[in-house]
Amino acid sequence: MHESFRYADCARAARVLIAAAVLGGILAGCQANPANMYRTGYDRMLTPERWAARAPDQAVVIIGGASGVWYKADEPSYAFQNRPRYTLGWAQGYDVALVQPGQYQLQTLVLGSNAFASFGGISGLGQSASQNYATFSVGPGQVVYVGDFEAQVNQLGVDLCIASLFIRDNAQQITTSFKKNVPYVTGPLSTSLITLQQNDIRFPAPCFY
Repeated sequence: MHESFRYADCARAARVLIAAAVLGGILAGCQANPANMYRTGYDRMLTPERWAARAPDQAVVIIGGASGVWYKADEPSYAFQNRPRYTLGWAQGYDVALVQPGQYQLQTLVLGSNAFASFGGISGLGQSASQNYATFSVGPGQVVYVGDFEAQVNQLGVDLCIASLFIRDNAQQITTSFKKNVPYVTGPLSTSLITLQQNDIRFPAPCFY
C-alpha cells in the first residue's frame, strides 16, 4: 500500500507539472504573439522585424484610446487596425502601426465584444464614401502621435446605439512610454491630432463596449 501510494502521488505530481508547463507555454505564447489581438489582414502593427524591412517612405502612427479600423482615403482597400498593445496608466493604452503615408479616415470601431460596429452605411469592414467621421494625415517616413481617439458608446433604445467621439492629447506621456517600449524606432516624434468631422455616430444595436 505504501509503495502504491508513493507511485500514485508521484504520477499525480508529474501530471500537475506537465499541465503547468503546457499552460505556461500557452500563456507565454499569448504574451509573445500580440498579433492575436488583431483581425487577419487589417493589422499593421509595428514590430522590430517590420521596422527593419520597411520601405523608406513608410510612416509610423501612434494612436491611443478606443480600438478601431482606419482606411487610407485614396485607397479604401488598405486599412489598419489599432488595439491597445502598450499600457499607459491604469486604464489607458496605445498602439503603434507601420503604414503607408497619406490621409486616413475612421472606418469602424472595434467593440468590447471584439465585433466590428456597424454604422453610417458601413457594414463590418465595408467603406462608405458618403460618411467621414474622423481623419488624420501622416507624411513619408514620419513618426506621428495622432492622439487618443476615444469613443463613449451608449445604447439609446432597443435597437439604437450612439458613440460620442472625442480626442485626448497625451503626447508627453506617450513620448516617454514610446521611447521605452519601441527603442528601435529612431528619429523625431511629432504630434498631429486627429480631426473630428462628427462628434457622434449612431449605429444599430447591440453595442457592447
